[in-house]
Amino acid sequence: MKNYLLFLLLIINYNSIAQISNEGLLVYYPFDNDVLDYGQNEQNGIMFGGSFGEDQDGNLNSALYLNGISDFIDLSSFGELYRDNLAQMTVFFK
Repeated sequence: MKNYLLFLLLIINYNSIAQISNEGLLVYYPFDNDVLDYGQNEQNGIMFGGSFGEDQDGNLNSALYLNGISDFIDLSSFGELYRDNLAQMTVFFK
């Protein structure tokens, strides 16, 4: 019974994560060794410091490392374009 319950919880958890929709996606930054917008709006970022490295799954150049002090990604072009609707947006990081 415990194994069945664990399996059921895993399936429910997986399905809840899979419910994130790409509908209405304004920008897409996969941080795949660059900070380019791979969505339709071409709102590219500018990287100041930081470096790309291995993510938790071992994929090279798929994680962005920032020092927490002076490293940052400038996404101001996105903010300026959509500033009137920022309060209605959701940001998702995986």
